[in-house]
Amino acid sequence: MKFNNLQSCHLGPEISPEQFIPEHFFLFLLKGSMIAYDGNKHYQIQPGDYCIARKNHLVRYTKYKDEGQFEKVIITFDEAFLKKFLERHSYTAETADNDDSFIFIKEDHLVKNFIRSLEPYYDGTEQLDDYFVDIKRERAHDDSAEEQSGT
Repeated sequence: MKFNNLQSCHLGPEISPEQFIPEHFFLFLLKGSMIAYDGNKHYQIQPGDYCIARKNHLVRYTKYKDEGQFEKVIITFDEAFLKKFLERHSYTAETADNDDSFIFIKEDHLVKNFIRSLEPYYDGTEQLDDYFVDIKRERAHDDSAEEQSGT
C-alpha cells in the first residue's frame, strides 16, 4: 500500500475472515477500535494506539466504528524498502523472543508528530511522489525503532 492510498475500511462489528499479513506494517488507529486475534492472543487497539504488525501472520479483525467512523493510518514496510533502508542505515537487528503478531510501541511525541504531518494526505486529495513516500516511511521506521530501543 502506498502512502497516497491511505484509506479506511470497515467490516464490523462482525469478525472478519482470516487475513494473511504479507508485509510488516505500521498501524496508527485514529478513530474507532479494533480487536485482532491470531489464534493465540487477542490484541485490543484503541484510538491513539500504534503498533507494528508482523508479516507472515494470520489474523482476524473485529472493527468497531466510533460515531460512525473507523479510521487508521497504515504504512507498509515491504521487503524492497527494508533492504534499501539497511543499505543506507547501519543497523544490527536483535533476535525477537516472542512471536506476537502485533508489537505495540510506547507512546512517543515523535510518532504522534509524524502522524500529524500526514493529515493532509488522509482524505486522498493530496498525492505524494515515490521519493517523498520513501522519506516518510524511513521516518516512521526510525521513530518506531527508536521507541522500541528506548532511545
